[in-house]
Amino acid sequence: MNIIFVTFKKILFWCYDRGTWQYDLLCVLILAFIFLAPNWIFNTTGRSTPDHAVPTHQVIKGTQPGSSPELAGEKETPADKQPEAQPARRQD
Repeated sequence: MNIIFVTFKKILFWCYDRGTWQYDLLCVLILAFIFLAPNWIFNTTGRSTPDHAVPTHQVIKGTQPGSSPELAGEKETPADKQPEAQPARRQD
């Protein structure tokens, strides 16, 4: 029974020298856990879907056939057209 506790203590505190078969076995077990463990173990955000599967919630406005669609709320103004300036108000 004592040998089990001694072995567990050596594994827990990583007491094996480099190059021993015990050290190599521990390294292989750690790598196997990293690469073979399911993704939900490492997912701490609580989301079950990956980022690329989340909908973007963009709305495309309906347009006439033959014209290009625009995103709602994003109108581009041509570079050569300047916005109209507000007339200056007189202060009395």
